[in-house]
Amino acid sequence: MAKHSFEFKKKVVLEYLDGKGETPYLSEKYGLGSDSQLRKWINAYNALVDEGLMRSSKQIKYSFEKKISVVELYLSSEISYQDLSIRDGISNTSMIANWVNRYHAACPDALKSCKKGRKNTLDKPKIDIKAQEAEERKLKDLLSYTGIPKATYMYRQKRFDRKNPDKEIKNKILEIRETHKDYGYRRVVGELRNKGYCVNKKKVQRIIQKLGLQVTSFIRKSRKYSSYKGKVRTIPSNRIRRRFNTYIPHQKITTDTTEFKYYDINAKGHMTMHKLYPDSFMDMCNGEIISYEIDKHSSAKNVMDALEQAIAITSDCKYRRTFHSD
Repeated sequence: MAKHSFEFKKKVVLEYLDGKGETPYLSEKYGLGSDSQLRKWINAYNALVDEGLMRSSKQIKYSFEKKISVVELYLSSEISYQDLSIRDGISNTSMIANWVNRYHAACPDALKSCKKGRKNTLDKPKIDIKAQEAEERKLKDLLSYTGIPKATYMYRQKRFDRKNPDKEIKNKILEIRETHKDYGYRRVVGELRNKGYCVNKKKVQRIIQKLGLQVTSFIRKSRKYSSYKGKVRTIPSNRIRRRFNTYIPHQKITTDTTEFKYYDINAKGHMTMHKLYPDSFMDMCNGEIISYEIDKHSSAKNVMDALEQAIAITSDCKYRRTFHSD
């Protein structure tokens, strides 16, 4: 925010009082942005004349009773910060807002002035620096022998007297596992919640791993792997037996569905990707494509249409025909 001089403020205010323009016109003329700033100057000049437009460099200290009276007046009435500052002669309106916020945060005690500066350290007991340095040298030697970092030592030292926050949860988990030996951490979490303990499942899993209570009855490594699912359909006989070559035309026909991509430019000029699925039938004798169907979607209809065409074309073969597919 730009800081304006006393002469500039008075010049603009006097032009308004002389009737040379309204606040929006004068604010735009002198580059004040909003006319609210000009209205504040006018109100301050009407109440305190020149003093209302001067910027005070003095740090005025207000008593606790003064702060309380100002804050209570603001909270008990609909008066604004600016009107309140003009009424009580407080040049800074943001100071009143600060008092109100501190009053809401910590009641009236927050408005009491506190001493600034360093605290008096004369009452503190004196520390024997030489003895402290000797102890640090001893500690440094011990840590160098053991190979423990000093940060680790200090961290563990602070945690000696610390209580285990998970002790009660650990005991409950051990009780549950005594009665339910095949319960994993998910079921243990459910039992804990049934007993009124709201615990995160990751925390329960971490405690179980730390105690070595993982369940090994149902993991995959505990049983032999087998992908056999039984007889789910009729198994066709293996007529090809990996004999893919033949010298008789139209005797052995193979087929497969292929996917390939292509790019096209749409009406908006954007490049888009599309896919095509050709279903072709090839003669194993000479690699000739006998029939095919192609579509934007893979479907059984395309395969059957191409198959019917292949059957009709290879009907001239005198030997038994074999159609092979993956």
